[in-house]
Amino acid sequence: MNKLTIISDFDGTVSLHELGEIILKKFVPDDWEKFYSQMIRGNLSFDECITKQYSLIRERNREKIINSVQDKCELRKGFRNFVDFVNDTNDQFVIVSGGLDFIIDYCLTSNKISNVRYVAPQIKLDSRGATLLPPNRTIVSFGRSNFKMDLVVRLKLSNRKVLYIGDGLSDFAPASLADMIFAVRGSSLEKKCRNDGIAYKSFNDFDEIKNFLICN
Repeated sequence: MNKLTIISDFDGTVSLHELGEIILKKFVPDDWEKFYSQMIRGNLSFDECITKQYSLIRERNREKIINSVQDKCELRKGFRNFVDFVNDTNDQFVIVSGGLDFIIDYCLTSNKISNVRYVAPQIKLDSRGATLLPPNRTIVSFGRSNFKMDLVVRLKLSNRKVLYIGDGLSDFAPASLADMIFAVRGSSLEKKCRNDGIAYKSFNDFDEIKNFLICN
C-alpha cells in the first residue's frame, strides 16, 4: 500500500485570511492584480505571476511587512490537532504555498506550531525592492507548470499517494494531479473542480479531513 503525503496550500486554506493579498494591497501601489488575470488566462505560470507581483514591493523592512498581517494569522479550526494526528501516523504533511516564507513561519510560530514542513518562495529585500525566488522545479518544466505541480509529480513518481488541500484557482493544476482533493467549501477551487468534473471533497475545518482519514 502506497504511503500518503498530504499537501496543503496556506493562504485561505490553513490561514483564514489571504495574507499575500493583504501584503500586496498594503505595500504595492501599482496594479498587481493584472498578473493574476494573466495567469488565469494562461499567459503566465503561477511562479511567474507571484514573482512579478512581489517584485513590486518597495518596503525593505520585514518587521513592517509582518506587522501588516500580525492580527490576521488566525488558523483554520482543527489545524493543530490535524498536524498532531498526521505526525502520529506514518503519513507526511507539507505546506506548499506561494506566500512568503517568513510570513508562514511567523504565523505558525505565533500559533505555537513548530513541527510543520513548508515549501514557499524566499524573498530578498534590498534597496532595489523585492526579489522573489520560487522553489526550484526538478521534474516538471513544461508549459505553464509550477513548483506545486512539481512536488506532486515527484511524490507520485516515488510511489506515494497524494492528498491535496486548497482553496484557490492556483491550486487546481497541482490538485488535479493528486489522488484526492479537499477544497475549502465555497472556494474557487471547489467551483473549478465541480465545473470541470474533477472529484473532490469540500470542507470547512481540518477536523473533517482528519475524520475522513480515520475512517478510510
